[in-house]
Amino acid sequence: MSKQKKVEQDTIEEKDTVRTAEVPETPEQPEPQAEDKAPPSGEEMIEMSRHLRLQADFENFKRRVRQEMDQMSCYGKEQVILDILPVMDNFARALGFESDNQELIRFREGMEMIHRQLSDALKKHGLMPIDAVGTPFDPNCHEAIMQVDASCAEEDNLVLDDLQQGYTLNDKVIRPSMVKVGKY
Repeated sequence: MSKQKKVEQDTIEEKDTVRTAEVPETPEQPEPQAEDKAPPSGEEMIEMSRHLRLQADFENFKRRVRQEMDQMSCYGKEQVILDILPVMDNFARALGFESDNQELIRFREGMEMIHRQLSDALKKHGLMPIDAVGTPFDPNCHEAIMQVDASCAEEDNLVLDDLQQGYTLNDKVIRPSMVKVGKY
């Protein structure tokens, strides 16, 4: 056993010597002093300026490409979500159906879970519903489909009913809410 340990130790020592032998020794050279350097000539200044401009142009190019990629990604995400929104609308209509049948109640609970899961997944990607009812009419996020008589002056120009849910994606309206607006 001691022979085996000695062989292992000799192997380790050989590896250590190989490692140290691989590192070449470099003589230390004194660092050039600032006084030793001559000021750059006109051509060197032009070359340095050109180099700096190229560097800045390249950084600007990388930033522009990154922004374009982000915009393309958001546009693609927006198109997919716009295709999914009718499914969300159909879920909302189906969940609006009431029944006393126990079998349909259990089925409805399952639908609610699927709807909630789909809503949460879309929220993770920046989709938020527009809360319209009870807010003042805003043409940027509401589409007035009907104008109804308001019962009091406070309901004038107020959204009274949301006929179709509107959504924003990362604070951009991708589908305005279709609403009924009160008129006094």
